[in-house]
Amino acid sequence: MKNETVLIVGNSVNCVDLFYLSNFLSEDDFVYLSAPSPTIFVSSMEFERAKRESKVSVESLQDYGKKIEEALVEILKKRELKNISVPPYFPLSIAERLKSEGMKLKVISDIVPQRRIKNPEEVKKISISQRIAGEAMKMVLRILKKSKEKGGILYYGDFPLTSERLKTLVSLKLISLSSSCEMMIISSGTQTAIPHHRGEGEIKSGESIVVDIFPKHTLFRYHGDLSRTFVVGEPAQELREAYDHVLNAQQLALSMIHSGLSCRELHSAVKDYFSDHGYETDVKKSTGFIHSTGHGIGLEIHEPPLISENDETLERGNVITVEPGLYFPKRFGVRVEDVAVVHRDGVKIIEGGVPKILEVWKFE
Repeated sequence: MKNETVLIVGNSVNCVDLFYLSNFLSEDDFVYLSAPSPTIFVSSMEFERAKRESKVSVESLQDYGKKIEEALVEILKKRELKNISVPPYFPLSIAERLKSEGMKLKVISDIVPQRRIKNPEEVKKISISQRIAGEAMKMVLRILKKSKEKGGILYYGDFPLTSERLKTLVSLKLISLSSSCEMMIISSGTQTAIPHHRGEGEIKSGESIVVDIFPKHTLFRYHGDLSRTFVVGEPAQELREAYDHVLNAQQLALSMIHSGLSCRELHSAVKDYFSDHGYETDVKKSTGFIHSTGHGIGLEIHEPPLISENDETLERGNVITVEPGLYFPKRFGVRVEDVAVVHRDGVKIIEGGVPKILEVWKFE
């Protein structure tokens, strides 16, 4: 951030800001300091690797002290830095130590605002993860298509097809593609009426199946995000109609997107579309269109901007999901999601290569 001395402490496996600023991936805690020039301070064990991999300068913490707190005090004093900007997750114990040394800390919620705008290299990495999500989704489609119905329950091979079994198979597929998705969603039946129900138990024919896969690439660290709704067998008419309207709402949203568009306007247009077609939203009853139209995506699965009833504005280079849905408690839910890049005059979908089909038998 301009005119701010930014200080971040943590490990870059869990702290994406640190990884973004340094390009150095480590499970061990280290320090990032923006002034007088961007530098990371790492343990002596990580020093040589950091020099090879980091995109900023590297120094050894041990040159300043045995513990991070001690080293930081010396680093800041040597540079005569007293006014420091830190993120909300900055370690409290270190903050107290720095304050005791007379340093002033200012908490900034969006400590790395440049992460909102993706450069071409970042878009490429998100595209790789989105294609991986697509490969996993197509595997789900193939399994569903090969499944047989027995007494209303789907069987894949000799055993019932369950959400847990499908998620295991998807996880293995993602591992083979250098990715993971610990909290993926494969829910069915009445579970699909709860947007983030992870899914459990046997999958039945004729019921809604919501699959939401958002892999993170092991090396590149960027996410993809892809959702589809399927039915094995004949869907009920109300499910088919809801699905068609979700597709229409998504297409409406995609047709509106351009840099400068307010998130509120985009979200309201989708909400109004559903209302105009008889799908009223009642958040208290968890009915209708009960979540945001989408969100930013990158090193985290949920990043700004949030496409909802807020005053944020879409900017050129935002990479966002567009995921309208309809939910009917104790009955079913429908969601379709794609990832897109915001341009000056429109939007470009990052393709996952998965068709938008409700009925699995149509998959080729």
